Amino acid sequence: MADLGAPVRVSPLIRFGRWSFLVVGVAYGAYHQQRLAKREVGIREIEAQQKVIRDAKLAEEKKRNQEAEAKAIAELSMPTKKPRQATNGTKITLNATQLYAVLDAMEQDEEQVPDIREQMFHNTVREHIVSTTGRGGGYKSGFFLF
Repeated sequence: MADLGAPVRVSPLIRFGRWSFLVVGVAYGAYHQQRLAKREVGIREIEAQQKVIRDAKLAEEKKRNQEAEAKAIAELSMPTKKPRQATNGTKITLNATQLYAVLDAMEQDEEQVPDIREQMFHNTVREHIVSTTGRGGGYKSGFFLF
């Protein structure tokens, strides 16, 4: 092992300075911690007040969502009515967006149409929509189906 020699004698002034800075640092740390703790107490009080308001809003929103969900489930569970057939000569005015919605609904309900006359009606309407609008032609003004 290496021989280190005798320790160096440190000046009393330097030792006093070291101990002084240590004590001052600890005192400053305690003061700073106390100041931050007071600020944190104030922030927590404000957050507690806001939490009550936020919880009330969330409860109200949750209640509205549950009511809307219950209403949607009730609407979906109700039996659907058969669509009324338009007689010849009846004019139905729809814009392109409504026509696309009708076409999409008919494509989805195609398997559920038991009567051949209703199937023919659906096919006629589908062909008219496709031939008139081109299914994506962007036709925005209203026009007559029948």
